[in-house]
Amino acid sequence: CYAPEPFGMKELRTVSAAIALQTPFINLGVVVDDFGSRLYRETTAAVGVGGAVSAGAALGIAVNIGAVSIERYGAATTITFDLGARLEVVESLCLGYTWKNISGATVGSSQAGLPQIQTLGVWYAPHALAQLTVDLEKDIRFPFVVRAGVELNILEQLALRFGCSNNPGTFAAGFGATLSGWECAYALNTHPQLGLTHVIGVSFEFPR
Repeated sequence: CYAPEPFGMKELRTVSAAIALQTPFINLGVVVDDFGSRLYRETTAAVGVGGAVSAGAALGIAVNIGAVSIERYGAATTITFDLGARLEVVESLCLGYTWKNISGATVGSSQAGLPQIQTLGVWYAPHALAQLTVDLEKDIRFPFVVRAGVELNILEQLALRFGCSNNPGTFAAGFGATLSGWECAYALNTHPQLGLTHVIGVSFEFPR
């Protein structure tokens, strides 16, 4: 995923890459994310592992190593842990839950608290060509955020995507095109104060 100048500000530049591996017993994932500029930069590397604990239920945990660098103030590194769960109610309905920074880790000599965020989500597929997601997020420092999204597979290799959220009120629209295991995705996001921004993503699914 690459966003060179979100909302026209190069200070918000974001670059991320991820790889996931499925095995008969567990699933593994690795994510690397870089945000910011020379003045302020956050770099994170995460490793996650998860798997089924019973029919229709799965648990996962991730370890994150994050580094924060601020010009003239130095840099600091910390480790955080995330927890996630998924429950398949029926074939077309799933519930999901995540808790980021479950240990309440801090960073730097000032022991500044890092965000602790819990999210509860619902995924519903009313039709083979349509998917709907809704989630409720709570950061301990901020009010609740409600997000919703829909994906419509208008063609076998083309999907349209739309989403919105409150606090603040945002809207997003985009598409994903797949060919021979590759997917190219684009999204346009709006923000009431910051305006418009664009996001581009490229992914590849290895043959099973």
